[in-house]
Amino acid sequence: MIAAIQADIKQFKQLKEQQQEADAELRNVLATAQTYLSKYRATDQNLQNAHSKLQEQLAQFKATREQTRQLKEKRSLQQQQLQSIAQQLQERSENLQQLQQQTQTLETLLLETQRERTQLLGDKDPQHEKKAFQQILQATEQHCEHLRIQTQTHQREIAALQATQNTHNTQLQQLQAQGQQLQNTLLTNIKANGFHQLNEVKAALLSEEIANNLQQQKEKLSQQYTHSQQLLQQTQQQLVQEQAKTLTSASENTILTKQTELEQSYQQSLQNVGSLKKQLEQQRTLIEQLKTLQSKYEQQKIEYQRWKKLNDVIGMKNGKKFRVFAQSLTLQQLVHYANQHLKKLNDRYYIRKREGEALELDIIDLFQANHTRSMKTLSGGESFLVSLAMALGLSDLAGHNTQIRSLFIDEGFGTLDEATLEIAITTLENLQATGKTIGIISHVKALKERISTQIQVQKKSQWIQRSQSSRIDLLLTAIAIAGDVFWFSVWRKLKTQREGDLNQYRIVHT
Repeated sequence: MIAAIQADIKQFKQLKEQQQEADAELRNVLATAQTYLSKYRATDQNLQNAHSKLQEQLAQFKATREQTRQLKEKRSLQQQQLQSIAQQLQERSENLQQLQQQTQTLETLLLETQRERTQLLGDKDPQHEKKAFQQILQATEQHCEHLRIQTQTHQREIAALQATQNTHNTQLQQLQAQGQQLQNTLLTNIKANGFHQLNEVKAALLSEEIANNLQQQKEKLSQQYTHSQQLLQQTQQQLVQEQAKTLTSASENTILTKQTELEQSYQQSLQNVGSLKKQLEQQRTLIEQLKTLQSKYEQQKIEYQRWKKLNDVIGMKNGKKFRVFAQSLTLQQLVHYANQHLKKLNDRYYIRKREGEALELDIIDLFQANHTRSMKTLSGGESFLVSLAMALGLSDLAGHNTQIRSLFIDEGFGTLDEATLEIAITTLENLQATGKTIGIISHVKALKERISTQIQVQKKSQWIQRSQSSRIDLLLTAIAIAGDVFWFSVWRKLKTQREGDLNQYRIVHT
């Protein structure tokens, strides 16, 4: 409650300062008006300038008069507050008298009770009972003392408020007298400038901008009035709360000592806060510097990663790393095309480039929970299918820049079962249908039955003499005979013979 009253006193001081400022403004306006009237009364041009200044002074006078009215209203409100506080003090005084009477009654009852207690106690401890009653009496006395101190405090506050009110009344009377004097001076000045009434000046001077400014000032003062009302309500509520509180039993010296300690602690806390704020500001500066360094570090890190990656690729003077890197890219594309063909041949397997190894391959068995194993673990038939898929993938890869029209397969079909062999033959037939020349060297009868265009190599009698022939020469001769698109089958026996014995065979085109 005391804090609220102090806030009211602070508000009175602010109002007093506002009144003083308004008084000073009125004096300045009056002095300015008199100066301009005496200085510019000689000529019509000067009168027009004085007329303009009078317009401004009139607006200031209106604002001052409005402030005066509001100060009157505030003074009336403060008088009501003082009356309310005086009434509260009167009620507290009455309550104090009642408490004193109650205390006297309690003391009388205590004496009677002690006598009765002495008669009735018997073997009980009277000191213990006396101590209990003394504690009650002491608490009551302390409460009464606190109420007395609080009453004195309120009386001093009321006296201070009354003194402040008297000061405000005196200032208000002075302000009213000055306002009346300024109004008389203003009327004299406007008559000297050709106006007969103040209304004519109002009609001639008032503008929308001034009206808006006045309206804004009115709203601002209205808000201040509302805020004052709220402060009054809060003060009254705090007064009720203070009255309902159970007051402390500590002595005044103890409270003053505690207050001094708290003030010292508060000052020390303020110093600590200032020091911490300074440290915080330094910390923020360091954080900004750290952010700048972090940004530079990230930029350098990106640049380092770029150069490191480039070093990992071509970081050897003999170019080995770069060659391996380029080959790994080509191998990755080759694996992609090979898997497309392998899926058609046998969808059980999938080729994958080994992680961490640039030029190594693994096979994934999709029928064994995607188990990954080395290419070296493939059986003969599996190796043939994978090799065929790789060969077909290589032809697709090379076909982007050049057209590959011929593909020769030497053996491997004998390791396939019937179903896989059928898939392989179908795949080769599809390739042949696209215009490619497919050459197969094999001894498998199923191929012989499926292929219509054949070149058979048979053991001769005396038909052709070739002392210096080779297997490649034989194939080239077969291609020349068969034409651009053909299928041919060479018996397994051809592979088992030495090149020196090739002159024992002859070529038959069927």
